[in-house]
Amino acid sequence: MIGIDTSFLIALVAAEHELHEQAGAMVSEAVGRGEEMALTPAVVAEFIHAVTDPRRFSKPLTMADALSDAQFGGQPSRCVVCKRHHRPWNFTSSG
Repeated sequence: MIGIDTSFLIALVAAEHELHEQAGAMVSEAVGRGEEMALTPAVVAEFIHAVTDPRRFSKPLTMADALSDAQFGGQPSRCVVCKRHHRPWNFTSSG
């Protein structure tokens, strides 16, 4: 299992991030190997805070888009949230 931190998650979702393409490639490779990825609720909260901040991004996500990206359920995924009850992370919107 691979732990995902906020910085990596932001790079994965924010198209303007300098490591966006590399993050996407890393996830594709990991999924191809059958790896599971995990993140904590704190990472989700920090992600929402960061990607909606216009001081950090020239094109920040709207709160609605950030919340949509952070919704649990939806498309099946190999990503899970590390908490008492595991639920899939929805990466369907990538900015």
